[in-house]
Amino acid sequence: MLAGLLFLIVTCYGGGFACLPAYIGDLFGTKELGAIHEYALTA
Repeated sequence: MLAGLLFLIVTCYGGGFACLPAYIGDLFGTKELGAIHEYALTA
């Protein structure tokens, strides 16, 4: 059960990481996307 839960978390991480720049661009615009993305990854 624990291995299945960890597998689910690991597979979902890649999808969220790939969608983060598009989501940030929709919220704040694309002018400073690189800087905002850096802050989001650091947090």
